Amino acid sequence: LARAGARAQRWEHRADEFVNQARTLARRWPRAQPLQRLLTSSDDIADNLEEAAFLLTLPLGPVMPVSAAAIRALAEQVVRGAEEYLKALDCARGMQQGRSRGDLDEFLAAVDEVVRAEHAADDATRRVKAVILTESPDFRQLSLLSDLARRLEDAADQLMHVALTLRVQVLGEGAE
Repeated sequence: LARAGARAQRWEHRADEFVNQARTLARRWPRAQPLQRLLTSSDDIADNLEEAAFLLTLPLGPVMPVSAAAIRALAEQVVRGAEEYLKALDCARGMQQGRSRGDLDEFLAAVDEVVRAEHAADDATRRVKAVILTESPDFRQLSLLSDLARRLEDAADQLMHVALTLRVQVLGEGAE
């Protein structure tokens, strides 16, 4: 867990660097502003996941299996959303490079899956809250697991936000 936490911290710092580069680019080239907005929102995902990884390095004490399973189910929805978002990005890149029309269908399906994963994460978060309230042996564990669930849910929310923002940019909906 310590290695994963350190890796998450490096990735979060790298995301910050991308945001700073995008800001510089957007100041020089206004057409880069949509990319800058997308990267800024994406940085929030990295921030939440880095904090979640950090929380897992703290001493939680023995976690009941049902609580661990509930947290794992929530984390799986975040992973599912991230995988689908990466798929959407790849399809968007393919469309920009002039690949097949099938990329548009795959892109839209991937965005829809990110939204579904976010809704499933909301449900999973509710399950986590219910389980840890009854199973956590002390306030310390309850607090850490609650914060962990909140960070994971926030990451899922941000994934949905960036996927929908990407959809707007790709389809030109509400373009400025």
